[in-house]
Amino acid sequence: MSESSPRQIGDQGRPRWTPADLLSAARIPLAVAFPLASTRWRMVILALAAATDLLDGPLARRYGSSAFGALIDPVADKLFMVSAFGVVAVSGRLAPYEIVGVLLRDIVATI
Repeated sequence: MSESSPRQIGDQGRPRWTPADLLSAARIPLAVAFPLASTRWRMVILALAAATDLLDGPLARRYGSSAFGALIDPVADKLFMVSAFGVVAVSGRLAPYEIVGVLLRDIVATI
């Protein structure tokens, strides 16, 4: 690979950004937009977030992964989940202990 190549390589010979990383990172602005959107747009945002989550794994297996991807994917997942549960919490449809229970379960599973 020449010096002029647009693909940047990290310390371990892996690319710094892969297509899977870009999809994972796209969930972060979606998580921010989710609570600000109307109900109709929330469904669109949820579908986009689900699609990026479904596709990032196969892309990582096909094109390789990066150290950044190993970090950004779970962070993006957790941010979107907190955003969605925040919307549910504000709506009053679940008791606070139910929301905390689900969030704690996911945080503990991640750790």
